[in-house]
Amino acid sequence: MTKKYKNIKYYLRENGKFLVRIAGTLAIFSFIFYTYFLGHTIYSVVDRKAVEHSNDVLASEVSAMELEYLTSVGSIDREFALSHGFGEPLHTYYSNQNILLSFRDDVR
Repeated sequence: MTKKYKNIKYYLRENGKFLVRIAGTLAIFSFIFYTYFLGHTIYSVVDRKAVEHSNDVLASEVSAMELEYLTSVGSIDREFALSHGFGEPLHTYYSNQNILLSFRDDVR
């Protein structure tokens, strides 16, 4: 059975503490969610900056290696290769590009 109240003053007198608790709980949860999402956003920004820095470092290392390659590519010749352990191949082998035709012939 529900009570009927004459006006809002009597209703707030009996149920005011309950409404204040609900409002307080809602405010606390809102603050918790706000701090969580704010912290997550800040963490994502910091993480992205770290990844960008890592990409910059890797790009500079690749550039340095490309420059080293471009400076040394002119000095590589047969004598340089032989002095570093490379040698002439004894046999030359070629791959067969028609390998799928041989499999096709086997299947009937």
